[in-house]
Amino acid sequence: MPLILGAQSALGPTALVTNSCRFNEVDDPVMEKSLGTPTSTKIFTVSAWVKAMSDASIDTCVAGGYVSSSDVWNLQFGASKIQLTGTGNLDLATTQVFRDASAWWHICMAVDTSQVTDTNRVKLYVNGTQITSFSTTTYPTQDDVPAWCNSSATLYVGNGRTSGALSKPFEGYMAEFCFVDGQQLAPTSFGEFDSDSPTIWKPIDVSGLTFGDNGCYLDFEDSANLGNDANGGTDLTETNITAVDQTTDTPVNNFATWNPLARNPSDTGSLAEGNTVYTISSNAYNTKSTLAMTAGKWYWEQKATLINARVGVNTSQANNNKDSDDGSFYWGGTGFGGTHTVTATDSTNWQLTNNDTSSNISTLPGTAISYSAGDIVMVALDVDTGKMWYGLNGTWFNSGDPGAGTTPVVTITNGSPDPFMVNGSSGSGSSSTISVNFGNPAYAITSSNADGNGYGNFEYAVPTGFYALCTKNLAEFG
Repeated sequence: MPLILGAQSALGPTALVTNSCRFNEVDDPVMEKSLGTPTSTKIFTVSAWVKAMSDASIDTCVAGGYVSSSDVWNLQFGASKIQLTGTGNLDLATTQVFRDASAWWHICMAVDTSQVTDTNRVKLYVNGTQITSFSTTTYPTQDDVPAWCNSSATLYVGNGRTSGALSKPFEGYMAEFCFVDGQQLAPTSFGEFDSDSPTIWKPIDVSGLTFGDNGCYLDFEDSANLGNDANGGTDLTETNITAVDQTTDTPVNNFATWNPLARNPSDTGSLAEGNTVYTISSNAYNTKSTLAMTAGKWYWEQKATLINARVGVNTSQANNNKDSDDGSFYWGGTGFGGTHTVTATDSTNWQLTNNDTSSNISTLPGTAISYSAGDIVMVALDVDTGKMWYGLNGTWFNSGDPGAGTTPVVTITNGSPDPFMVNGSSGSGSSSTISVNFGNPAYAITSSNADGNGYGNFEYAVPTGFYALCTKNLAEFG
């Protein structure tokens, strides 16, 4: 299987993909439109780039065509596999599993039910390579009319149904969604292997494709109308999707999120909003970022929501069991609960934990400061020097200046040494919500600020020389 543009890749595409849409499963999001007379009743292609935060216990649908409970086709994830399902006449589930929530995948489903050979009627490609190994194998009968090709059908993107109400909301990011009516296309119509790194599959310009009478192209570039058909056809109607769901996390510039695979197995908490919001139901669990830093200067923000939500850094080898560590665990903690006044002698908030030993920051914040739900914590880390700064609502503690490298809150030492990862956790016995902003926040920003390379969307100015945690920046600095 060729590689996708994953956690550490930053190869550029032939054509720039600037935006994606974030689908939050618990909101039950969907884009939909009614289809008319198709170009073909038997032939179509669906292509989408997805960064899926799939829960293996549920079905989560990328897109589907629905006529009735007896006539439905879905392209979905289930049990960490890619599944193609059609009522009574299609059931393909990959033997390969897709658990990497840090990677973008390109999925292409190419259909021509007029083909004599059943395996030619439905072809599935992932990252430019055809999938031929399936744990379940049922192909449609010859000349079957799929729900995607029925003039009475509804097209769904980001959700799906088998009967009754929508029941398969997608969780994750989607970019460059294409529905081509009347052609069974190869994946090379949507992507190509990079000439310098031939195992990397990347997007190409699709604007020149012929999409057919019912086809559409969603580039998600209009935040006020994310269901806009960039090909000029009828727009899709959005439900439970807003302008905040437009992101710049794309297959050509992959941003960090919380990593669902870096959590304690006993953690009963949940991830949401494209894995940028981590809710811990109780006890002191933690998770890490999907991207790691070995050098450079990095900036991120955290929005205060529930009590005792902490953010800092640890190393890739640190133990994920609650607040324990293996001797290479460093992080700074911030706790939130209602409105609180922090002083230099506060015994429970604004502590640092260094090698599992907690201590007050005697000079933090120097003078009393109040914070409450909705406030923004700023974090800046210089990996090369170990200097780390904290701030609140636009003001750095101790009159620190990350851009000048002066007055950090703490200087940490990576004794391993291992790559640093952003860490989010809660205090013992408490519930927490950690809404992190690595550059694509799941909440509204009132004063948009990008880093020096033009990446990210932050509430406060990014310090000079510091950057958002994304693959384009990592390739240059980290």
